[in-house]
Amino acid sequence: MSADDNKYERPGAGALERPLSRRKKVALAALGVVFLLINVDGIARRFRRQVHHAVPSVPQLAYPQCPGADSDAGASALWRGGEALVSTQLEALPMAIDRGSWERFELRARGCHRVVTVHREGPQSVLDSEVVFDDAMRPIRAWRRIGRPALRGIQYDTRTYEFRTPVVTITRVEANGTRTYEELRSKEKATVVIAPGAAAMTVWIQSARLSEGTRVDAWVLDLRKPLEFARRSTLRREQDMQVDGLGRVRVYALDEEGFFTDASDRVIGTLSGMRELRAGASLPMEVDGQPAPEPWRTDVRVER
Repeated sequence: MSADDNKYERPGAGALERPLSRRKKVALAALGVVFLLINVDGIARRFRRQVHHAVPSVPQLAYPQCPGADSDAGASALWRGGEALVSTQLEALPMAIDRGSWERFELRARGCHRVVTVHREGPQSVLDSEVVFDDAMRPIRAWRRIGRPALRGIQYDTRTYEFRTPVVTITRVEANGTRTYEELRSKEKATVVIAPGAAAMTVWIQSARLSEGTRVDAWVLDLRKPLEFARRSTLRREQDMQVDGLGRVRVYALDEEGFFTDASDRVIGTLSGMRELRAGASLPMEVDGQPAPEPWRTDVRVER
């Protein structure tokens, strides 16, 4: 019997050299994925326990109003009032990470407040959001509703975030109407809110007023993921560059994400493939066979 044959017959170090079958390789890869998912889930649960704290109730404050404003003003008047400061519509390029997504973003001045409204649609969800800031662009109140396909229609997850309390509070209304309450006990109270969508980064970018090569740190409440989270983040301005289809743009980075802006620091594209709507083009008139919602509809407002 040759030495090569012996290597496969006797146990020991030589046996480790035996090539793995394809089935075993697939099994080991699957096991690795399982361990990775367990680890990630454990980290997420620990993070949630450290920051999100369930409480029996939280203060339910009235919708923010300026001093001397008519307290009897209807939701429609509050929703439509004010002056439009920034308005952007973005769509995903065919090869983008968020292929099939589009969004409307608007920043309005309403008396002593600045209000961001976002409507975003993608293949798997429909999202509406509003963030109210004071005139110094400090967040006062935020609201977010995510709709996802369910067996019967669309299932909504609606959350209100209150910043006028000692710690940020969250009121969640589930699809069946059940309300739950949490306090977001982060190390510091968030001074920046990142609303869903790419264009909403316009608010922080314009407020930061960065020059090339500079950065700013802030404690941020990020509402872009289904599970919101608070963290300290760094916004950086990189060197300006030329981008096909956009021309000369300013470049900003948040963690691993890149944003392109025009000279007024209005977001007009992202590194992941979102671009400002082409001149003369329009957003989809139908979504899954249903008429697309009008921008800034009053029926997506938070319950008062």
